[in-house]
Amino acid sequence: MNTPEHYDVVVFGAGVSGVPAALAAARCGVRVLLVEKTGLTGGTVTNAAVAAPAMFNAWGRQIIGGIGWELVANTLREEGKPLPDFTSLDAHDHVGSAVWINPLLFACLCDEALQKDGVELLLHSMPTNLTPTADGWQIALVTKEGIRTVTASQVVDCTGDGDVARLAEAPFQPYEECQPGTLSFCISGFNPETVDYDALGAALKEAQENGELQPGDVWWCGEHLPDSPESLAGMWRFFLGRGGMNANHVSQPDPDRPGARTAFELAGRASVLRVWRFLKRQPGFENVSFALRSSECGCRESRRIDSLQDVTAEDYRNGVRFPEMVCYSFYPLDLHDDHCGLSVERLREGVFPTVPRGALVPREVRNLVVAGRLVGSDRLANSALRIQATCMATGQAAGALAALAAQQHKTPAEVDYALLRQTLLAQGTIL
Repeated sequence: MNTPEHYDVVVFGAGVSGVPAALAAARCGVRVLLVEKTGLTGGTVTNAAVAAPAMFNAWGRQIIGGIGWELVANTLREEGKPLPDFTSLDAHDHVGSAVWINPLLFACLCDEALQKDGVELLLHSMPTNLTPTADGWQIALVTKEGIRTVTASQVVDCTGDGDVARLAEAPFQPYEECQPGTLSFCISGFNPETVDYDALGAALKEAQENGELQPGDVWWCGEHLPDSPESLAGMWRFFLGRGGMNANHVSQPDPDRPGARTAFELAGRASVLRVWRFLKRQPGFENVSFALRSSECGCRESRRIDSLQDVTAEDYRNGVRFPEMVCYSFYPLDLHDDHCGLSVERLREGVFPTVPRGALVPREVRNLVVAGRLVGSDRLANSALRIQATCMATGQAAGALAALAAQQHKTPAEVDYALLRQTLLAQGTIL
């Protein structure tokens, strides 16, 4: 029987938190394996077509740097685009402060950075079992080539859905309700200047009443369409103005329900098909064309761990500076909802929320850290912490923490915070 290959750190999920996590660990000098379920790095930037990370800025300054920003800045340079001037960006405008990048180039540069720093990347692979050992984990992986077993001193879950933490039997926050997701696609083949938006709004109302369209198919209206013709016309202006990008709501089932993710993906494509059939019958849309933009539904919320220090909405809106902070975060409390549509609560001027080390560490489980939208937080705080720039920052912190724990033969909770802070600062994190 062959001895399983050993890694100091195994990171799961090569997205906006996982790539920085793997690079942060590798730059600490440890051996790293990065496991990704798809064939593409970049996560939501590439697979869900959310190619506008936000927000790296707050109140006239940059507050999130480090490895994630390095990857974004390198993508802009590769495209020949200027870097944003953070002193001139409006912190109240979370949409305008987003940094638009080319998703394909971002993935290519993620690949390049991982190879340069010696991270072993394993695509088209998922874990099937995590067994705790005296000094880490034994992990069974399903790969394209078959079953592979490895061992790890530390594991980092950057899957977003907490798939690895669930296998490790980590505790989660009680299930409440998940924010709806979005399936982005491309709409073309019509002239927006000749569209009769009022007529289209009236047709939308009729189509929902007779069951042809469902709430959320067109824009973020919640479970009821607005009554005013102006609002109905405005929904189409937003929806068509975005060309189908990030412009619908797809209900997200309980992630623990068997087949939940499959149901989620099918619901997203069924929604697109309903809109296609509706538009093809409307005047001016005879030549409308839909094209694939994202390979999967973008998921805003699923599981959240029960961590050593959960971040609450009050912590976030008051800008609590945690003694063991690992990064800043900045985005409005931005809760998408199947019932009311969207609720946005902007932060008061001068508030700088932070994320503590304890939010990355689950209770009751040794040698495991998490990052991304999985971090310990209540539902409302998570609606802001899930944003890509923050996910990049928590990913880097988780990777560095795991590497230090592996080097010192400690658990992530036992690592000296002063050393973690020093390591993150050396890697460009803004603290």
